[in-house]
Amino acid sequence: MISKRARYALHGVGFLAYYHGDEPLSFKEILRYLRAYSNKLTLSPGYIARVFQDLARAGIVQSTVGRHGGYSLARSPDKVRVIDIVSATDGAPVETCCLLSMGECSNRSTCGVNAIIGQAQRSFHDFLASETAESLADKMFGVAGPPGFPKRPTTTPQN
Repeated sequence: MISKRARYALHGVGFLAYYHGDEPLSFKEILRYLRAYSNKLTLSPGYIARVFQDLARAGIVQSTVGRHGGYSLARSPDKVRVIDIVSATDGAPVETCCLLSMGECSNRSTCGVNAIIGQAQRSFHDFLASETAESLADKMFGVAGPPGFPKRPTTTPQN
C-alpha cells in the first residue's frame, strides 16, 4: 500500500507542517524527530536526505542553505495534499492490477476481482487526496506537539 519511504515522508512533512512558519527546520531536527518516531530502526541520514530530495523535486518542501538553513514546506500546509507526498516517494498509483496476466488484462471488463480492487484503489486515492499536511499534522500531534519537542509558538493578537 504505502512504502516505508512514503511513511517517513509523511512523518517528515507532518513535522514541518506542525512547525510551519518563517524559519526552516534544520535537517538535524527533522532526523532527530524521525529517529524518535522510529525508535526501533536505525535511520541513515543519507536515506532521509534522498526522501527529502524527492519531496523537493515534487515541490512539496524547499531547502534553504546556510547557517540557518534546513527544510520548510514549499507552500501552506493546507495546500499540500497527502496523495502528492505519497506520489513523490512511491510514484503514481498503479491503475491496473492483475495477478494472472502480464500487462493489460483481457478479462478486465468482466473481472470481479479487478472491479473490487479498482474501487478500493479509487477510494484510497480519493481519501489521500482529501487530506492535507495541515490535517496530517493535526492528527499526528494535536495541540500537544511531538513528544520531546517544543510546542509550536502561538501567535497572540496584537491590539
